[in-house]
Amino acid sequence: MPPLSEPPPPTVRWDFFLAHAHADAAVAHRLYDLLSPHARVFLDAACLKLGDDWDHQIAQAQRESWVTVVLVSGRTAKAYYQREEVAAAIQQARQNADTHRVVPIYLSPPDQDTATVYGLRLKQGLTLSESLPLEGAAEKLRNLIAQLQASEPVKGPTPSLPPGTDTRGIWQAPPASWVAPIAANRWRYKVIAFDVDGTLLRGTGFEFSWSRIWTSLNVSKAVQNELRREYRRTAEADPSPSSRIAAYQKWCQEAVGHFKRRGLTRDRLRQITTPLELTKNCRDTLRKLRENGLVIVLVSGGIQTFLEDRFPDVRDYADFIFINQLTFAPDGALQGIHPSSYDFEGKAEALDLVCQQVGCTADETAFVGDHFNDEAIMLRAKLSIAYPPQDSVSEGVASVSIREDDLSLILPHVFVE
Repeated sequence: MPPLSEPPPPTVRWDFFLAHAHADAAVAHRLYDLLSPHARVFLDAACLKLGDDWDHQIAQAQRESWVTVVLVSGRTAKAYYQREEVAAAIQQARQNADTHRVVPIYLSPPDQDTATVYGLRLKQGLTLSESLPLEGAAEKLRNLIAQLQASEPVKGPTPSLPPGTDTRGIWQAPPASWVAPIAANRWRYKVIAFDVDGTLLRGTGFEFSWSRIWTSLNVSKAVQNELRREYRRTAEADPSPSSRIAAYQKWCQEAVGHFKRRGLTRDRLRQITTPLELTKNCRDTLRKLRENGLVIVLVSGGIQTFLEDRFPDVRDYADFIFINQLTFAPDGALQGIHPSSYDFEGKAEALDLVCQQVGCTADETAFVGDHFNDEAIMLRAKLSIAYPPQDSVSEGVASVSIREDDLSLILPHVFVE
């Protein structure tokens, strides 16, 4: 184990680190299976690869996690490595409670042995019982991550954004120490931005995350259309950025008001996204782009929970993420929204902001999207790929149209000198 005085890491790669006694491995695997479709979970037996230095990799994973989940049983007091992980987690939380939490899960009611495990006595935890099975504990942990993400729109260390930047809708940005990789990029394009709904995230009849929620809650088209008309009327009456953003944020707030009145919860959102999946070769293509020195940007008018549920490791593939962010109460009920300032015309402004941070021009950027709300950024980027073209607007302004569901097909258009 690393010395307990070691500082917290500069990045967060895992939502949960599971600490358990060897004899409780079966429970740990069950919890991993319940959490991993929705979150980034480190379990040594599931995540270590052949040849890894397990002592180094496990310690590093814990330092790079947001929450250490300790499975506490009568075996914990004699589990040397688990007790070391508990001590390390407690020390991380003491150094910075905002970057690391410790949550004990008692596999049976605490007794004299389990109640005195180092540092856990004062931590709010969960006790498994007939009324709270492991499935219920997993749901509470998922809700905790949703709360933490909502309270910290830009996750991780201080981002590299200039003073005065409108951070509403910036879900991820690199740390202040970040150096853009474009010096090692020999290609014409240094930045590539992607839409999410309908582009990276696919499903039968799926176009917008908002529309999918409206439909699942049986909200009438008349209500949806009236909100949309009010937004367009306000935005067109005063096209200034501040007025446009205010109108968009009002639309978001009113839409979320309808969702709350119909009892939308975090768990219901997971059900809504279950049929969706990533476009073919998504991760492999993003990885190749990054390996070639391109800065990866996701800029979406969608909702962050759709990414959390269907692309839980998205932060490992994107440098910047602009998106609306729902917030939830401790019981998972929808609480509110942090609306984005970077939808419609704001998508082009997001691209400009990234170019400023990277040190390139719009002539060195590419964008991949599919719909009319991508028009402004398609016109701003030098290379615009309609993937797939969903309407005459996207197809009319795109440099290239790709209808097949295979993201790797964009690579020949991007890798040009």
